Amino acid sequence: MENKLQNIGERFKKYLDYKGLSVNQAGNILKFSNSQVYNIVNGKNYGVSKLIQLFDAFNDLRADYLIKGNGNMLSDDKTELLMVNEPTGDYESATNELKMCRETVQIQKKYINKLEIEIEQSKKTSQSKTTYK
Repeated sequence: MENKLQNIGERFKKYLDYKGLSVNQAGNILKFSNSQVYNIVNGKNYGVSKLIQLFDAFNDLRADYLIKGNGNMLSDDKTELLMVNEPTGDYESATNELKMCRETVQIQKKYINKLEIEIEQSKKTSQSKTTYK
């Protein structure tokens, strides 16, 4: 059971990284204390009510991904959020849409950079293991 909770915690941490959220920010969104969020991230015991609150607050996070590690991290029906709406002629709406798109791009860039670093570290680790054989 502990290993499964650790896996859930690792996947939730990846989600927070993808969203560009710290544990403190996640706690504010969830109305949890920082220690409660750390319990989830670190694979400690927490109640099922916390898990339900997590899915309510982060409704683009797929339960099957978080709990079992299956499929995509984000729900497919949320992909339309990344698509630009038809222009309405409303300056304020267009400005808000542009701001949201820019924020999404920044989050994705951070996640891409993190993945590139992980890939490079994996390559180095893999190369050093083969060098010593």
